[in-house]
Amino acid sequence: MPCCSHPSTPTRASDQERRDVERANSANLRASDKAIVLKDLPAWQRGVPVGLGVRALEQARMRAIADSPCGARLRAAGFVTLATTSTAPFGWGPWAATAQGHTRTPYDRTRASNGSSGGSAACVAVGAVAVGTGVDAAGSVRLPASWCGVIGHKPSRGLVPSSWAHPQVTEGIITRSVRDAAALLDVLSQPEPGSVFAAPRRLGGYAAALLRPLPPLRIAILDEFTNHTTTATREVVSLVGRRLAELGHHVETATPAGLYYEDPVRERGLAIHALLAQALADAGDLIGRPLREDEMEPYIAMMAQAGQSSTARHELQRVAAMQDWSRAFCRFWSDYEIGRASCRERV
Repeated sequence: MPCCSHPSTPTRASDQERRDVERANSANLRASDKAIVLKDLPAWQRGVPVGLGVRALEQARMRAIADSPCGARLRAAGFVTLATTSTAPFGWGPWAATAQGHTRTPYDRTRASNGSSGGSAACVAVGAVAVGTGVDAAGSVRLPASWCGVIGHKPSRGLVPSSWAHPQVTEGIITRSVRDAAALLDVLSQPEPGSVFAAPRRLGGYAAALLRPLPPLRIAILDEFTNHTTTATREVVSLVGRRLAELGHHVETATPAGLYYEDPVRERGLAIHALLAQALADAGDLIGRPLREDEMEPYIAMMAQAGQSSTARHELQRVAAMQDWSRAFCRFWSDYEIGRASCRERV
């Protein structure tokens, strides 16, 4: 069950970096929990192997030349990087794989771990480490966490500084406990000058918030998400809603305005195509030649080809459409603290 694409020489912080750790509220993670695995995009650290899930890059033995914002925070907080983990090519796909094969969920090795952060989820699930990183746009942290039986958290946009230009992509967290997820979020959710998006950070920190009584919450059951799920799944979601109401929370069914607007959904897909076209070009620059067709998945080549026709004018139109869509969602979330939706079944 290959989940690590590159074992790494452990990287520790310098004395000065260790003194800086006082700013990062990481005391809630025990010293034994400070071993970590990094998804092979993009929370890199200087000297760590970089493959992006692309075999040609893995064979070229590329290494990161600098810390990403998240990589720097982890290093300063005293985390020891053990490996980078398997992912789909450029993180685009609901699976994870290395040259040795596809990553499986440790609970049933005939089934996939899902992805694209499946390598990190599988490593955490088997107990190799307590925490791992991932990247999530449309479920790449949450889906493999669900299929591997661990905690997967995609932070609000702008809470954790991202190395990606796409506004939907957020660097996320995979752990075995909510406590560890909160402590790791305290480490990563530090302000980053120049960030395109910035979200307010909880005063006092997230780990400390777990120790305080939970007030009644406003919770939405996103009923429109149940159209393509089984009756059993819908019943479980309804059961969760009833249980939350019994605990004193306000629960109601709701659908975010604009959820099914066709234009933003289409524009989001076209933006991903353009992003993949640029990623393929960047990968070619790194290895000194264009990637051949036999070195990429057919679906990657197809989407990248569609993205090559994108113009600056198209990109500005897409950004505007997606921002309008985002504002509709933000208005929805102003009325709720939590949204609960049905997930697809494991296959």
